[in-house]
Amino acid sequence: MVLTQEQKEKHKNILIHVFKEFISICEKHNLAYFCCGGTAIGVVRHQGIIPWDDDIDILMPRDDYEKFIAIYKDNENFELITPENNNNYYLPFIKLCDKKTTILETFDNLCIIGAFVDIFPLDGVPSDKAKRQELMHNFKVNSNILAIVSKPSKVNIKNFINRLFKFQLRTAYFELFYSFDKKNKREKILKKLNDAAKLHSFQQAEIVGNLCGMYGEREFIPKEWFKTYTSLKFENLDVRMPSEYHKYLKQIYGDYMMLPPVDKRISHHNLAYFNLDKRIDIDTIVNNYDKIK
Repeated sequence: MVLTQEQKEKHKNILIHVFKEFISICEKHNLAYFCCGGTAIGVVRHQGIIPWDDDIDILMPRDDYEKFIAIYKDNENFELITPENNNNYYLPFIKLCDKKTTILETFDNLCIIGAFVDIFPLDGVPSDKAKRQELMHNFKVNSNILAIVSKPSKVNIKNFINRLFKFQLRTAYFELFYSFDKKNKREKILKKLNDAAKLHSFQQAEIVGNLCGMYGEREFIPKEWFKTYTSLKFENLDVRMPSEYHKYLKQIYGDYMMLPPVDKRISHHNLAYFNLDKRIDIDTIVNNYDKIK
């Protein structure tokens, strides 16, 4: 789904509105956070949202992350979506969403969200590289299983057959096996993910990282880089960046100040359905899918 320039601008303004809500809660309760990913690049390179980006990315040290979940109360404008409070939600981190917008990323997972801020836990990890990689591998496998057990209960025969023809045998097995008794299996997978992420204390670790990140070993960084924060401008907001943000961004992205080729300036999120004016329930979207297409 391709957005018009007018839609992009409206979406950007809503994202900033959600981000302001997040910042206000963190400041009120003295919770640590840091801009990360594309948002951190946006702070330094664009002093705002990257023109082709479509979300806000935030890291919170594990203790602050869990305090935020415990503290936050949904209201008429915003909602916090977690794997624990929404059985259709398929990711191992949380989103703060605008309740008056509608986003469906894929018809494979029928989870309605709104324009969102992605909030990732920053966890302690082993100093030994081999142990880190084992931890990351197991976390990714269980994250993929979480996505499967968060799908509608029925077996997706089309997906299963497609996996077989593409020799994706392990994924095909997961699709079939985890299609039954999903509720119990989902609870067990969530426990595995949480236990693994919290196995190494953030306070005691020398190396920390975002296990939900997409850059593997590059996501693991000295905790010293996040010891303090520096405040920088992002659109009309003052936001927090890790004190060593240059080292952090260089490790993950290399020359992050260089613009990507024009054909790479695209969003990395899927959009099956998108509405910036109101919240629409999943049944209405699915029942009108042919019209929406």
